[in-house]
Order: sequence, then C-alpha cells, then structure tokens
Amino acid sequence: MEKEETPYPPWLKPMLKARFFSTCEIHGSCKEKERNHYCLDCTTDALCPCCLIHHKNHRQFQIRRSSYHEIIKVEDIQRYLDVSDIQPYTMNKAPVLFLNKRPQVGPRKGYQYACDICQRSIARHSKFCSLGCKLEGIEDGIPKLTFNTSTDYHTDELRGGIEVNQSSKEARVTGLDTLKEQAPEPFHSPVSEITETMNSPSPPGLPTYNHSNSRKRKGIPRRASLY
Repeated sequence: MEKEETPYPPWLKPMLKARFFSTCEIHGSCKEKERNHYCLDCTTDALCPCCLIHHKNHRQFQIRRSSYHEIIKVEDIQRYLDVSDIQPYTMNKAPVLFLNKRPQVGPRKGYQYACDICQRSIARHSKFCSLGCKLEGIEDGIPKLTFNTSTDYHTDELRGGIEVNQSSKEARVTGLDTLKEQAPEPFHSPVSEITETMNSPSPPGLPTYNHSNSRKRKGIPRRASLY
C-alpha cells in the first residue's frame, strides 16, 4: 500500500512557529546575532547569520519583517511551495508573502474579499492572507488545496502586489488596512494642464499685474564735468 502524500512539506509548520528576530542564544556576542534565517533540512529554530556556517550546503530561507510581522520573498519560497491563492504584497518591487495571520485593524467596512480563515481584507483572486492561513485551510479539509509544487502553478497571480515600504531595520506596510479596489485615474496631458493654467484669469482679490505701471530702467549715470 502506497503511503499517502501530505499536502505540505515537514519543515513548513516548524518554520511558521520559529522565533525569528530574537537574539541568538549561541552567538549573542556576534555583531549579527538576530535570527532571520531558517534551514529547511534541519527544521530547527530560526538561525542567525553566524549559525549559517554549519548549514553551508543546506536549503535556507531569509526572513524579513513588515510592521513586526515576518515575510518571505516569493522568488525564494515558490521553488519549494505552491503559494497560489495567497495574497502577495510588494516590498522594494519584489513580491513577498506573510508567514502568519495578522490581526484585523478596525472593523471591515465595504470590503468585498476576505481571507477564508481569519477574514482579513485581501484583494481579488486570493483566498488567504498568509502561508499560515493556507496551511490551516488545508488542515480544515478545504478541497483542492496543496502546498506541493507538483500541481500547475501560475506566477501571474503574484504580480503587482500591495506596496510595502522598507525602512532601515524593518519593512513597514502602507495602506493594507484600507485596501480597496480603485479604478485607474484618467490620464492628464501635461501640455494641456500648463496651457489651462496660463490662460486662466487671476484669482479674485489679487491685483492684476500691469507692465505699463512698472518702473522704467534707469539710464547710464553720467558724472558731472570738473570744470
């Protein structure tokens, strides 16, 4: 009897529970002691850059932060996981995904699409807001869900995510809690705008400038003769 294939790899759950961005207990005296890496082959806790010397030939992920929540680049994780149906975001023009669910800030008003698990507002064509929510959906028995990359996967779904701005220490999300579908703004020709501004009358209450009333330029001064 063949063993039934699990819909996600064994390292996924430990990675989602890892204590990222905490101080490494082994390399606390190192300059780079913050744990922001994960080894897929060892499935231990998060690793700091000094720990990587013992994992040279192992598969690794680098984890980043956005508003104190862990994120990972799509180009890194899509080699090992089918991340379709997950809402992508953009940090420095690179698509990223959140590792775990985040609390909804404020009430949901006017949003048409939401995460199937935590009900957080997301964009159209997505079902989950994070890797953790998709994993929970798989464990809840939602049909046709898998993290295995053997199924057809289209990267077009991950293009053009919501913008995330990165600061020096972490990336901060802008506009995620007020997500709305907006129609594209109409195009305005710069030439027509300039022409309209030049031909428009002066605002009320402001005097009209008259060139005829301007002071004439003085002529060349001439020194009086000595005799």
